[in-house]
Amino acid sequence: MGVFLLPWGRSRYEGGGEATAAAVWLALAAALVAAVVYVPEVCARAAPAGPDWLPGRARHAVARMRRDDHRACLRVLGELVVLYAGAQALGGLVAVFHPYVRDAPASVAGAGGHPWEFDYAAFAVQAVVLYIGVCGATAWYACRLRAQAIAARHHVR
Repeated sequence: MGVFLLPWGRSRYEGGGEATAAAVWLALAAALVAAVVYVPEVCARAAPAGPDWLPGRARHAVARMRRDDHRACLRVLGELVVLYAGAQALGGLVAVFHPYVRDAPASVAGAGGHPWEFDYAAFAVQAVVLYIGVCGATAWYACRLRAQAIAARHHVR
């Protein structure tokens, strides 16, 4: 969500147009894919376990789990998607009750000013809620992958 904290990432009116909006969404998609791919390594650094869940080996353990128990890996990925969507919905709910963009008074907009006002405090609240939700979803995903790797190691070998 950090890309949306940049002024040009908040709105196509503020700095860019459709090309900028597309670049922001592409950066967000790339960050999500990177998180899914590299979160096992980060988790292995934070909470190593056994010979398979160590830094440098965790992604290989996930690849092995994907081959051996594809359904379990899809279930864990589905949990991530649901939790991530829930975090986005919670951020949207915050925006509904505390909108961060309001129409500017007619005197300001008519005098050549910007057509809307930006409420930085409400935006910060929404950003924090989204950040906590996305971090929670990613941490859940990492912990579930770790638990699956440990369980697979004890059951298969």
